[in-house]
Amino acid sequence: MSIVDDFEAIGARLRGLSERPTAAEPECSACDGAGWEMYSLGYMDPHFRQCEKCLNLKGLPSP
Repeated sequence: MSIVDDFEAIGARLRGLSERPTAAEPECSACDGAGWEMYSLGYMDPHFRQCEKCLNLKGLPSP
């Protein structure tokens, strides 16, 4: 068997790469569960980016 044909190992590796925190974990301390962080103030508005710690676990829209 070729290393390319080892689908079980490939699948396990892909699952390991794509695992995200589960909803059972406590709220994110960086964004307080909002999923977004303000990183600067622009002209008359703040600029937001997805939280780098929890990766917007709940899939909330940008504020």
